[in-house]
Amino acid sequence: PWTADPLGTDTATGGAWQRADPATTTRQAGTVPSGSRALVTGSAAGSSPNSYDVDGRTSIRGPLVQLGATTGSLTFRYYFAHATNASSADYFRAFVEREDGSRTLVRQELGAADDDGPVWSTISVSMARWAGEKVRIVFEAADVSTGSTIEAAVDDVRITRP
Repeated sequence: PWTADPLGTDTATGGAWQRADPATTTRQAGTVPSGSRALVTGSAAGSSPNSYDVDGRTSIRGPLVQLGATTGSLTFRYYFAHATNASSADYFRAFVEREDGSRTLVRQELGAADDDGPVWSTISVSMARWAGEKVRIVFEAADVSTGSTIEAAVDDVRITRP
């Protein structure tokens, strides 16, 4: 199972990660590639796009996975949507976390002062450097500058075999 705020250090006062179907808004896709229930920040629509968006930093961590001696890739689909009030201090991040808690950043998208809608993208990262280890996948989203409209979602998280 996925665990929100696994280290107890999240600061989000709104828009924490949850497993749900996102409502349709200008910052949420309303559908998920797998058909149902993605990892989303603040799935409800509310009265405006920033009603349930991320405010602070929110994280979610997957279960510990034993990788084989040879392994394929980590693949996932995601979006990081924001309004023109976002800045480069706001972000979406994906990490591979070793069993000892050390993390390697494998994907980062920063906010910017432009209108970025919820468009799903596919990411693929070689897992060869972690072959034979136990790892977790961690996602973070943050609105840490002045109040920005920030939403993120992740779906179809997989570690493939070669």
